[in-house]
Amino acid sequence: MTALTPRQREVLLAYLRTGSHKAAAHQLGMPIQSVKNHLSAAYGVLGVDNILGAAKAIGWLRVPE
Repeated sequence: MTALTPRQREVLLAYLRTGSHKAAAHQLGMPIQSVKNHLSAAYGVLGVDNILGAAKAIGWLRVPE
């Protein structure tokens, strides 16, 4: 698996903490579309299609089986 960039990790974490594209964008001082673009790229790298899948893939979320 290809590693996420530091910015992709930062955006993922901001989105997980805030729960919205708008709030993550405000927290990071970037446009909302940039947040969406970084998330989309990160999902592609991780082979997932949503934030929960991303969090699980990088070990930030543990889901019992």
